[in-house]
Order: sequence, then C-alpha cells, then structure tokens
Amino acid sequence: MKRWMYVHADQVLPEALVKEIRKYATGLLYIPTDLTQTRQRTAIRVRALKEQGFRNCEIARILGVTPRRVCGILKSSAAITETTSS
Repeated sequence: MKRWMYVHADQVLPEALVKEIRKYATGLLYIPTDLTQTRQRTAIRVRALKEQGFRNCEIARILGVTPRRVCGILKSSAAITETTSS
C-alpha cells in the first residue's frame, strides 16, 4: 500500500506562490506527480523485481499496485522487446 506524504505548502513553496494559490483554493489541495515519470519508474522496478525471481503477486504487494497492473507492465515490456529485436 502506498503511503502519502503531506507537507505544508508554506514550508516548500515561495510565499508569493502560496498567496496566489489561496486566491483559487482553500483547504486541502492535491498536486499530482508527473504521471509519466511515475509510470516509468514503476515499470523499471517491476522488471527488476521480476528478474530477481519475485512472483507477480509479491511485486504488486511491494510496489503497491495490483497484480493485474504488474502483468500489464510485463506484457508491454515483452511486446517492446519483441518489436525491437525483430
């Protein structure tokens, strides 16, 4: 399971930016990470764990994703490898 890290905006953002954000939103504000980088890192970790001999369900538990997502990553990795080696 993934753990979320919360930080106070005024501790990590410039004061002027915090004031500007407050014009548009109050309360909790979620700022997502760059999804492309996150997916690429997850795919790299899935492949690395698979090469080390972990089962799909173990990989899913370690990375906080579903076993179905692990299978999808491995399947797409295999398709990419077949395409580049042909």
